[in-house]
Amino acid sequence: MTAPSGSSAPVPPDSFVPPSAEELAAMLPAYDISHLIAAGGMGAVYAGMQRALDRPVAIKILPPEAARDHESIDRFRTEAKAMARLTHPNIPAVYDFDVSAGYCYLVMEFIDGWNVYQLITQKELSPDLTYSLLAQVCDALQFAHQRGVVHGDIKPSNLLVTQDGVVKLADFGLAQLTGSREAETYVPMGTPEYAAPELWQPGVIMDQRADLYSLGCVFYEMLTGSPPQGQFQLPAVPLKLDARVDTIIARCMQQNPAMRYQTASEIRTAIDSIRTPAPGGHTPRPTGTRVVRPPTPRGAPPVRRRTTSKPPAQSSSPLLWILLGLAALGAIYYFSQSPAKPAVPPAPAVPASTATAPAAPSLPENPPAPPAPPFTPATAATVPDMPAPAAESPPPPPGISQGTVDKLTAFRAKYRSMWQASVAGKLQTETDRIAAFYTAALDKLREEFTAGQDADGMIAVKEEAARFAKSRTGLKPEQLSRLEKLAAIQQTLSSALETANTRVNPAATLIREQALLELKQLENATAGADQQAVSTLYDKIVAASDLANVLVD
Repeated sequence: MTAPSGSSAPVPPDSFVPPSAEELAAMLPAYDISHLIAAGGMGAVYAGMQRALDRPVAIKILPPEAARDHESIDRFRTEAKAMARLTHPNIPAVYDFDVSAGYCYLVMEFIDGWNVYQLITQKELSPDLTYSLLAQVCDALQFAHQRGVVHGDIKPSNLLVTQDGVVKLADFGLAQLTGSREAETYVPMGTPEYAAPELWQPGVIMDQRADLYSLGCVFYEMLTGSPPQGQFQLPAVPLKLDARVDTIIARCMQQNPAMRYQTASEIRTAIDSIRTPAPGGHTPRPTGTRVVRPPTPRGAPPVRRRTTSKPPAQSSSPLLWILLGLAALGAIYYFSQSPAKPAVPPAPAVPASTATAPAAPSLPENPPAPPAPPFTPATAATVPDMPAPAAESPPPPPGISQGTVDKLTAFRAKYRSMWQASVAGKLQTETDRIAAFYTAALDKLREEFTAGQDADGMIAVKEEAARFAKSRTGLKPEQLSRLEKLAAIQQTLSSALETANTRVNPAATLIREQALLELKQLENATAGADQQAVSTLYDKIVAASDLANVLVD
């Protein structure tokens, strides 16, 4: 974590005055402190040397008043524990953590290079270099997310780049450990320009998809020079980039987390597809889509949110365990009958000392460090959900040839069949299976309430059975029943349905990409009204989340 040698550290934006290098050296006698790198409201970072090992280090401290606050100390400990368990070439190593002389401090790997914010302001980022750096960030996030760690503050200044072009994803100080008891009461923080919209919703616990939203914002800024705010145009058309760039950004920045990529590895795969030329040298055509970020809630604090509400307590009754067991056995049986899509192999681990970036334009040599970006509570961005697909395809434009009509008809039939077999059909089958388990569980619960002469429980179960028969959907946390036993199986239903959707995502992505490549080849082989008809269908597939309605004749 460093600025180029000799540059002055940015001035803190508030009243915190960090100690001098000499003062910190007196507090930490095991380290030689050379200079202050950067400072802000949450602390300061210094460059130093660990005497015992003669090893360069970066030392981060919190303000003394924060160290006296248990909440801030706990947040700092979370950072230390989260980072210490992450050993990866694209994540700075953690060497030590403690409290000394009223300061919490964290000793980390020293990164000699630049941060991405500096590269953006110096206009040193080409599209190829951007793709290379973002791919490495995806690797770091995938590694962290698989271990239950959410970063919570993805932004350009937290992406450090070494002299060799290796990215280090720094500052997990705002990370939340998912799945832990601490996560239910943790105070997630972030930066408004990159924060996912759900972070503004009271009672919502952040998961890894919030990081993927922020990554989409950073991707946009690396290409255009500024973060997405208000109404903005996706960059493929004005920058003459591959149309898949727009697809990646728009999908990352979906307002609904379920509509985003679900894992960082999916984004890495999409970026790699851009870096690798398409068969025949064809690349998807940009569409010039414009999107809008809704404004940050009026009066919102500077990216600080407390999650106070907890999900309903899980019932330990035999009924819930029966439902869980049935659902697990049913899912195992169903998915064991279908060939699994092979997982994308992880990138090989490379020792930090020898790691190099993929071939890309060279980095600048020691550019002067620009001042830190001024903090402004800018408009928080969210891309609205993808437009709903039309109920049916419009008639072909006048003048389209019968040959093109036949080809498009065959194309729709082919991919409609593939979508039904690998996505819609599997999802429907698994939804039916889950519905059967859920209905059986409701019946058992009704019998239990009837035997106990619990009139309120009997009415609640009857109403829930009627709701589910009509919609066959799960419930949001705020919609769960006030009855603990009913709420427990409702929550299990919602989790099972979400898992079923997640399982078909890889097949859906594969079919979509294959369809787009085939359409691109047909588009390049046609002209005039024929080409327009192909392009229209191409744009619909890019925009739609469900291809079933797009592929109707």
